Amino acid sequence: MTKRLPAILLLLLCLSAEAQEKLDSTVVSAVGNRSLIVPGIGMESNVRTELLLRAPSLMGNSDPLRFVRMLPGVTTGSELDAGIHIQGTEHQHCIVSAEGVPIYGASHLLGLFSVFIPKHYKSMEYRTGEKGANRLGGAIEMRLPDEMPDKVHGSVSSGLISSEGSFSFPLGNRAAAFVSLRKSYINLLYGSYLKLDGNTFKYGFGDANLTFLWRPSEQDILWLDSYAGMDDLGYGSFENGMDVDMDWHNMMGALHWKRQLDGWSLKQSLYHTSFGLGMDVKHDFFKIKMPSGIRTLGYKADLGIGRWKLQADLGIHRGRPQRISSVGGYFRQTSPKELQKGVEASLALCYAIVYNVQWNVSATAKGQLWHDGTALHPYFSPEIDASFNAGRPGQISASAGIRRQFLSQTGLSSVALPYEFWLLAGKYNKPQSSIYGRLGYDKDLDEGAYRLSAELYWRELSNQIEYKGSVLDFVREDYALENALLKGKGRNYGLSILFRKQAGKLTGWLGYTVGRSLRSFDDPAYPDVYPANHERIHEFNAMLSWAVRKWELSGSFVAASGTPFTAVESLYVTQGQLLCNFGGHNAGRFKPYIRLDLSANYYFKRISGGRGHGVNFSLFNATGRKNDIFYMVNVEEGRKFTYCSIFYKVMFLPSIGYFYRF
Repeated sequence: MTKRLPAILLLLLCLSAEAQEKLDSTVVSAVGNRSLIVPGIGMESNVRTELLLRAPSLMGNSDPLRFVRMLPGVTTGSELDAGIHIQGTEHQHCIVSAEGVPIYGASHLLGLFSVFIPKHYKSMEYRTGEKGANRLGGAIEMRLPDEMPDKVHGSVSSGLISSEGSFSFPLGNRAAAFVSLRKSYINLLYGSYLKLDGNTFKYGFGDANLTFLWRPSEQDILWLDSYAGMDDLGYGSFENGMDVDMDWHNMMGALHWKRQLDGWSLKQSLYHTSFGLGMDVKHDFFKIKMPSGIRTLGYKADLGIGRWKLQADLGIHRGRPQRISSVGGYFRQTSPKELQKGVEASLALCYAIVYNVQWNVSATAKGQLWHDGTALHPYFSPEIDASFNAGRPGQISASAGIRRQFLSQTGLSSVALPYEFWLLAGKYNKPQSSIYGRLGYDKDLDEGAYRLSAELYWRELSNQIEYKGSVLDFVREDYALENALLKGKGRNYGLSILFRKQAGKLTGWLGYTVGRSLRSFDDPAYPDVYPANHERIHEFNAMLSWAVRKWELSGSFVAASGTPFTAVESLYVTQGQLLCNFGGHNAGRFKPYIRLDLSANYYFKRISGGRGHGVNFSLFNATGRKNDIFYMVNVEEGRKFTYCSIFYKVMFLPSIGYFYRF
């Protein structure tokens, strides 16, 4: 028996689950001739693409999801965390979509980049409370362009790890096509740094968008939208005689139709979206396969008539939970092939009342149906929102309600690699639900040049699930998915404070959030209340942007409490096997997380409308902080064992890239 556990298995083991609405929305404000990035209070708020491009870039990429993570109330993930956690919710509680169509795997490896090419979209909407989709948390939605280009326009950029291009083509007076492509070549320059346990791995990703826009009349807009993305990872360890191959992909196609007349509007969408993962681990003595996937065929409709709003949503889901099969040595196939089926339907009716200009109240009644393949389950989820504008003293707002969710995501980890898989409510878990409440305050200062916001939030979560196993469980003959799931309740509460500068050459914000995300489980082996694996009790964020002449300078800073993890208390060897004794569930904490990112755009030539060409300089983790990624048992020759923190070998990542916009 080898004295050294395979590195990928150690990584998987350490990344097991044992180791892991309205404030902070983002709006656009105009002061003079400049558009500014300004976060604020609002259930629906918008950031235009040109503003996203002014946020700090990483290796030449301005990413929408990384922008959202810098807002207070949104947990800033570590370098390997691909999840979005809004006000203490799990990342699977939030929906990431393109024009309302869900994208199930929205991040590439390491969580450093999303699958979205910003220039392909008109804007990004960020909502801390999502009412349209059946989700407990918030939403990030990329909005498609709706204006006809007068001529061919484009944007091309090339950095050290990838190149991308976005182009728009007029097709007559009433139609246009939008094409965006991105391809990575990360191994060319950074291949020597991509190592696990001293062994290099190879990685690449790509994205492709194609959108047709047609305006048959002044009242109608039609989009035919498609997206395809792929990731491919290969890892080989000669010392351990092991090879790992992973590939995962997204595919989406949608037809949207929007019709707007005086007094009413209707938008309808028909779509198909899917995500699939394939993973093969080959060793001299065994082979393990872990495929999984999900696909959805859906229809959405949104009708607004005066103060009334009617929303309908239908989704037909096909899910394939992670299937474990192993061959060789003492291994054998451990889980059967399984296909989950489910249908969800919802109908929401909302009525808004405006009284004496100062009061604004809206009430929503939402009926939901879920069919899990065996039975039909009805639910009722009401919500209410109210705001009072007192003028100079400021604006007070409040909301409360019930939300439900029928899709869950769980697995080894939400970080680094997409080992998590989707489950449909039914056999393994009940539909998730939350009862929430919030109280907000918002006030303009110095005639709108500054703005102060604060919010208290609270959520009670039911039917939560968490994966308690590790990769070593996959080789057990008695492995069963239902035995690897923890089920229970959750509670999120906290306070967010935000101070914004909205005018002048220097704009941005300072934000602070204090909050708890607590979980309790039905399993008697977990009798206490535990912090969620993404919880950061304290978090301070800053985002600044300064435009002067040919320069656009920006920076972001985050300082946060360390996230919880389940630590190893002791190690020992018996009969040639290394055994670990773990401490309390999520009882350990990583060191405080601190990171400073800097970025600068210099234009050789700058034309109105954001056109021109220049270079981008960026520096990720400019202070060289050694932030913990995870803890790992390191087995060295001579039976020397160490339990230590793992962090990037390269402390900071500089980058330079060229861009050309016409």
